[in-house]
Amino acid sequence: MMQPFSFYRLVVICLVTLLSACGGGSDEPQDTIVLSDEFYSLSGSANVLPGPVTLSSKYVEELNDTLSNGELAFVTVAEDQAEVFVESEGLFRFSKGYQSGEKVLVEVSSAPENYACFVDNPLVTFVNENVSDLLLSCQRDAFSVSGTVLGLRAI
Repeated sequence: MMQPFSFYRLVVICLVTLLSACGGGSDEPQDTIVLSDEFYSLSGSANVLPGPVTLSSKYVEELNDTLSNGELAFVTVAEDQAEVFVESEGLFRFSKGYQSGEKVLVEVSSAPENYACFVDNPLVTFVNENVSDLLLSCQRDAFSVSGTVLGLRAI
């Protein structure tokens, strides 16, 4: 049988060991980076869509320069792209989730023949919420002209 003195000595040793393993408080700020595990969605609507359109999103960073036409210049910071295939008018959504602070550029990857498609508000910065204001629309950019010309003389 263990004597009471030895039992108390064992308890004290255990308590000292446990307390020494705990970190003490410090008044100095610690360099802690808190990463959000929240993901946000990217979606929008399509109107005037004559056929299937593929949209892609890529991570970008804004440069301090502007292009000669006055538009902002961007550089791709990650090759990780997401695509969405939009088959008809209505709502669409990228399947990828995005984190707060990420900046994404949405571009038209493929469009129906003889149509130019574009996205309103293509530059998206996620700030703790879903983005759903993308607007995809297309317009005809090539026309066929046929007919007969009368009164034209050959030289």
